[in-house]
Amino acid sequence: MINAFHKNSKGFSLMTVIFVMVIFAMAGVAVISLISGSASMVGNEYGSQKAFSIAQGGLEYIGMQLDGDSDWSDNNTETKILGGETFTITYIAQTTDTATVQSTSTVNGVTRTLQEDFSRGGGWEAFAYAIYSESNLVVGDKCNVNVTGNVAVGGNIDVE
Repeated sequence: MINAFHKNSKGFSLMTVIFVMVIFAMAGVAVISLISGSASMVGNEYGSQKAFSIAQGGLEYIGMQLDGDSDWSDNNTETKILGGETFTITYIAQTTDTATVQSTSTVNGVTRTLQEDFSRGGGWEAFAYAIYSESNLVVGDKCNVNVTGNVAVGGNIDVE
């Protein structure tokens, strides 16, 4: 009887080895798939963050350009290079003193678009003055005021 069982189980070891090898191969393919998927996600995240930073730099750039411009209504779309990548500035709406601007950048196939509303007197020029006010400025009595630098007031200066 033992001899009969032995004759019927000759291919059992070979089948077991093949089965184990197939399991290991499938596990290896799964691990490689996970690793390549993770690498792809890291690349997309890097591209997304870099595109966001470039687009944000575009808004800062255009803010500085608008600060020195007396009429914002005649500005056009422009593309510039920052950090080896490009950003494109598009004017969505604009008047002489206001502008809605989009900055778009694409890095590694990932596009980020940021939008900002600019208005004259919105704070860009505030830092160029020793005193800056968009309304009236009142200086009370018994107050000595020595100002070194420019003063910008959107209303009246009242000295009591």
